[in-house]
Amino acid sequence: MALSKPHSIVTATLKDAEQLFRLIRDSFADVAERFELTPQNCPKHPSNYTRKWVERDLARGVRYFILFADGTAVGCVGVEKPSPTTDDRLPDNDVDKAERGCRIRHMSTNDNAVQNHYPEVYMERLAVLPQHRGLGYGNRLARHAISQARTLGASSVGIGIIAADAGLKNFYRALGFEEGETKTFPHLPFAVAFLNVLV
Repeated sequence: MALSKPHSIVTATLKDAEQLFRLIRDSFADVAERFELTPQNCPKHPSNYTRKWVERDLARGVRYFILFADGTAVGCVGVEKPSPTTDDRLPDNDVDKAERGCRIRHMSTNDNAVQNHYPEVYMERLAVLPQHRGLGYGNRLARHAISQARTLGASSVGIGIIAADAGLKNFYRALGFEEGETKTFPHLPFAVAFLNVLV
């Protein structure tokens, strides 16, 4: 889909933490409502995001990108490469932590390929404000994340989503993602579907 408005995607820095957390929180609010996710039953859902969480993401190496349309921030996406030395120590979004827990076992910290090449990176918190959806911004952000993964030397991009979100699955399938396993976790009130795409 061709975007009708002039747009740009910029790399976020710590000074953008306030803007990022608001984009993420506001973009995921309708998801929380649709799946009845609350701060009580799913405290780490992106609809509860805070500036501190964004700062922690940036500190551990998540690269965030913000899409501006006509000078207004309308969406963002994060890209994170696997990091076996930090994944189990830093508290994080439950879906992301569960995803890393499933995948990190496939990596060997003694393998030179892991240190110089990332077999898979994770796309996180792809977010577009509700009033700006349907205009191609999500697609543009996802493709940008995939391109960034390629520059990191990744062979694939993975993501974990709410398994019951059929619309989101279709969005990722249209981008070439293939669905893998679906898992349940005791701390999450929904099953997580894992998808990935080769880059």
